[in-house]
Amino acid sequence: MAKPREDGMILKILKDLDSNYGSKLQRLQLSGAARLALSLSAHSGDAFFVFPLVFVLWWLGTPRLRTIAVLLAAGIVLSLIFTYIIKFSVRRPRPPGEWGQFYRRTDPYSFPSGHAAKTMAIAVVFMGCHSWWAGVLMLHWSALVGFARTALGVHYLSDITVGYVIGLAAGTAVCLFELFSGFSL
Repeated sequence: MAKPREDGMILKILKDLDSNYGSKLQRLQLSGAARLALSLSAHSGDAFFVFPLVFVLWWLGTPRLRTIAVLLAAGIVLSLIFTYIIKFSVRRPRPPGEWGQFYRRTDPYSFPSGHAAKTMAIAVVFMGCHSWWAGVLMLHWSALVGFARTALGVHYLSDITVGYVIGLAAGTAVCLFELFSGFSL
């Protein structure tokens, strides 16, 4: 008698958790205001918003803010490189749903979440490199983005979790680079 593969069981458990958690969140009866708040939260991690904010930090012009802006940009780009390598290797379809048609057309794959990776990289860079209190605020924002994207049905819980791990790794790499290189503008 053949022994069942453990990795197959683990994947089944993860898929069940993803399905149960995501469908429970999506079944919440959200008012128009709550749905709007979730939509704004989910979109707040878009590159269209994040990169202009990094540019504003650069443009403000103090050497400390410029250093932070460069480190943030490096963390974001690094997280996106890893995310897209995995995303286009795995090619996991997004969960079924109506919200997020833009994402469904332009990026049909959900695993891992680029929004989770970006926002976590930002939180780690702030926390580890320059401002722990700003990092804590960004960590809360990152959690809100991940929750919103799961509740609105464009990601599974495992997409968000792996995105956070990627963002943590990218942000840590950037902070270690700054620490050991003495990078500063």
